[in-house]
Amino acid sequence: MRGREPRAYSPFMPIPCPLCDHEPPSNPRLTERNGENDVHLFTCMVCGRFFVHGSDVTLKTFEDPEVKPRRYLLSALTRSAAEPILVDKKRRDDLRAGIPRDKTVVEKIELAIKWLAARSNELGDDVRVVLDRDYPAAWCKSPQEWTTLLHHLGEDLGLLRFDSLMSPEAAVSLTMTGWKWLQEQPKASGSKVFIAMAFDTSLESVKSAIVTAISEAGYDPIRVDDDHYVGGIMDRIIALIRESKFVVADFTRNRGGVYYEAAFAAGRDIPVVHVCAADCLNAESDDAIHFDVKHLNFIPWTSDALRAFTDRLRDRILAVFGRGPGTPL
Repeated sequence: MRGREPRAYSPFMPIPCPLCDHEPPSNPRLTERNGENDVHLFTCMVCGRFFVHGSDVTLKTFEDPEVKPRRYLLSALTRSAAEPILVDKKRRDDLRAGIPRDKTVVEKIELAIKWLAARSNELGDDVRVVLDRDYPAAWCKSPQEWTTLLHHLGEDLGLLRFDSLMSPEAAVSLTMTGWKWLQEQPKASGSKVFIAMAFDTSLESVKSAIVTAISEAGYDPIRVDDDHYVGGIMDRIIALIRESKFVVADFTRNRGGVYYEAAFAAGRDIPVVHVCAADCLNAESDDAIHFDVKHLNFIPWTSDALRAFTDRLRDRILAVFGRGPGTPL
């Protein structure tokens, strides 16, 4: 998020992090001035860096009893993001709707090993782990869960080596067994689903409907404009499709990129679920889909019945692929 050079936002004394309650090392800092929508940058040793609107700087809305137990998922999301993301009321509503979902134990194991590997310059390197700060790295709920996970990886599976996890900090290294385990893991976890659709703000409600359907079926929805990456966008798109269990492609607006992404997936035996606006199935429409895909089993949507579309897409996913590893409905 771009704006003026950050400066101290003097009206606020240092306050606990609104996501994890950790005391921050500095005040929230003003980065953009726009009335009630002033944007402030938080820096937290647990959650990393994230933006908050000035009108919501303490994020009291995250004290909601339905939301507070799931705040750790936002800590994990902000900690893993390459650049600060905006934490706002929409993120709260997503949490209430189950987005993002919790990770399975198997996924947390893989995340922990990958996190340690990324911080190792060579075989045998010790990685400094701060037990009460680094738990979001593996999407753990608390330092206790993080410590339990590390114990399991070291003592039960032999993937890690450490002297003790009793102190606030620990030196942890991957064993040769751990490195081999990581190398043998499949590239796709079986939970990712790439969404191919036009980058059009008028389709945001449709995007939300697709995201909800995928999440309710237990999978992780991914769209490149919500992703953090460096390098060429097409390289990132190809990588995300390769990692996906299947692709949901919305052909509304007839974007060439969507046709390419769906074809790329199909050519690599990655299934594609086809959707589009109902009027795009009408051959007389200016936005009619191309004749060479009309034979496919499209799920149509209309803007006044998106919940019904979500239910139908979710049910199609469950029927074809089964429930994903996420939390069941």
